[in-house]
Amino acid sequence: MKKIIISVKFPLLLAVLCAGAYVAAQVTTRLASTSAAPRTFVPYTLEQHTVARTKTGALEVTEQRIIAVRSDGSEVWLGTFPGRQAMGPIRKIVRSNGWTTIALEKISARISQMLPAREQQARHEKVLDAAKQCRFPYETPVGTGTLLGIRVSVSEYSQSPDRRDTNWRALDYECAVIATRHERLRDDKWTVDVESVPVLFAGGEPKTELFDEGFYNQLQEMPPSEAQRRIYAALNITETQCPRCFNPTTAGKPDSDYFSAQASKK
Repeated sequence: MKKIIISVKFPLLLAVLCAGAYVAAQVTTRLASTSAAPRTFVPYTLEQHTVARTKTGALEVTEQRIIAVRSDGSEVWLGTFPGRQAMGPIRKIVRSNGWTTIALEKISARISQMLPAREQQARHEKVLDAAKQCRFPYETPVGTGTLLGIRVSVSEYSQSPDRRDTNWRALDYECAVIATRHERLRDDKWTVDVESVPVLFAGGEPKTELFDEGFYNQLQEMPPSEAQRRIYAALNITETQCPRCFNPTTAGKPDSDYFSAQASKK
């Protein structure tokens, strides 16, 4: 399974969102087995705050996120970004059939396409059961505990000697990632670079309004490159400020995948 990268610069984050690749991440990563079968998901609602280190070394809240999963397998991600109100909230809905829409409220835009077949299969496979402690083979077990009253398995992984990632996964909710911490070794001390902290967890079916299709239907459908262009215009980002943001080669494949997905739906 792909590793999740949480800390990215905001323009790059937007580009990834427009390409439809972001919330793969992240949103509700599960550990899958090899036995595929349609099934009922364990529903829940999770609210997280992401705290990141700024250039001055201070930690600040960069995102407030709600993740909601229904028993039919559909899920929603809603993110707001304090201090970046020009962008407005960003949402993503993954429907039970895999058709996915990213909604950019500030520019009244939506980008819709099907999840890749591999990701669809993983969503409908049986997850790694709690007896295996919800961890990848390459991770080091730290133990178990509770967060907001939820039983969690804690694991660590080091990309390099000076970097360490810690994940808290819910044992009774299909190994959903409840919290993450990314640290770096500085002056022989581990310091936090990015941390996603849970502030609310509720088992059971989420609020229906989070899945309101009417909200998505009122937005204008467009390919990733057009959404990206409008985002940069709304944020007053110029090619001089961010040359890679306007590199024409970056939009090629996302747009190609988008139009293929749109054509297959018809």
